[in-house]
Amino acid sequence: CPKYLLILDNLGGFARDEDAIWDRWVDLLESARHDKPDFRDAPSPAAAVARIMKNNPGLAQTAAVALAAALTEPCDPANPDGPQRFLLDGRLRGPNPVKFTHAQWLSLCSRVQAVVWVIAPEHGYYPDFPEMAERLKVIPDHREIAMAGASHHLHLEFPAEISAALHDLLTPLG
Repeated sequence: CPKYLLILDNLGGFARDEDAIWDRWVDLLESARHDKPDFRDAPSPAAAVARIMKNNPGLAQTAAVALAAALTEPCDPANPDGPQRFLLDGRLRGPNPVKFTHAQWLSLCSRVQAVVWVIAPEHGYYPDFPEMAERLKVIPDHREIAMAGASHHLHLEFPAEISAALHDLLTPLG
């Protein structure tokens, strides 16, 4: 059975040198020993949108509104225009435990046995890290699609284009 992957803006994690991987594990273990604070409430729906836009430079306001709608709820259901609670789990804050060297990422990518299309937004992670393009090149059956004007949250900003790419990728399945 053929396998297909459509990847948006990132092809694996950010590489570390070998010594930094062990330091990262120390950071992770130290982080796990402490409670994580909850995400701060926003004073209003507009403030929640503004915070999302501040934390995601280049994100279109329409996309930030969609994220805020999905990631927040009123602190008081009787006051939907009042303070908003972010529905994010504070326990997820902290170092990412999965950090590989660049050589390990290349080895992993070279083993992919699927048709892989990566959509690379102009203002996302993918173009900022040349290692991503190097990883794509070692995947036997790959394609890179540049998306001008898009940020990391391209699926919110350009849903029709993402849907069309997914359709095109899966069309050979009939």
